[in-house]
Amino acid sequence: MFRTLRQRSIGFMLVAMFSFALSDTFMKMALESLPLPQALVMRGIPACLFMLSIAAIDGSFRYRLQPAHGRLLALRSLMEVMATLSFLTAMQHMPIGNLTAVLQSVPLVATFAAALILRETVGWRRALAVSVGFIGVLIVIRPGPSGFDHYTLIGLVSVVFVVARDLVTRRLPRDIPAPLVALGAAGMVTTLAGIWSLTIVWQPVPLQAVAGIAVSAVFMSLAFLSLVNALKAGDVSATAPLRYAQLLWALLFGWLLFGDFPDLITLGGAALIVASGIFTLLREARLSR
Repeated sequence: MFRTLRQRSIGFMLVAMFSFALSDTFMKMALESLPLPQALVMRGIPACLFMLSIAAIDGSFRYRLQPAHGRLLALRSLMEVMATLSFLTAMQHMPIGNLTAVLQSVPLVATFAAALILRETVGWRRALAVSVGFIGVLIVIRPGPSGFDHYTLIGLVSVVFVVARDLVTRRLPRDIPAPLVALGAAGMVTTLAGIWSLTIVWQPVPLQAVAGIAVSAVFMSLAFLSLVNALKAGDVSATAPLRYAQLLWALLFGWLLFGDFPDLITLGGAALIVASGIFTLLREARLSR
């Protein structure tokens, strides 16, 4: 079906974005009847087993991890834990489309953080795009008595942790196997969720929640594998803009399954975020070449 590397990268990226959106949607359904730590443990165990098998088949465990890189991997996994907890906490109480729109600001925040922390040069074009994107975020979250609540703030916190995770990932060696990185993150999320779950009373699991968690685990694993294959098969300019397909799927699933659909103001803010994010990613790809 896909004859060239570029076509394969596009196909894999589209599958990844669809899978991420579907995984989040079914996890939101499961969280309607289950506490967050219980749901994380139930999703994490099969996901860890799947990643463990992939790492074993891929030969990832033969990789010799240096102590300094091991500490970076542990820090990255901790950032993954915080990003997951804050994102899912916000998702329990927010329309999934609105939260996904806020999450699309990650490339913009990453550009700002790279300039501030890593002292990377950011030209006026990207600086302007980042500013426009942040205006879009303000439109979506609408700070004020009528449109803003603390769950929106938690959603913004998840963006910060995702960016921190990505900045740490930049410091990892390029040859470290991707399944090893994913297994470390999934393992830490599941382990800490398991410890947290000891402090709550586990709830009876309805069949609908079991199905939701199972589907979420499958598509989360599929999303990760598709994303890795997309990044390996193509260049950033071909795949980066397709990341925003996740927002379209999230809007569709939120409307079909939860009856949530953003108003025109929110859609306008999301459009600003997407447009500025695409420009920023394409500009970075051009400068890197």
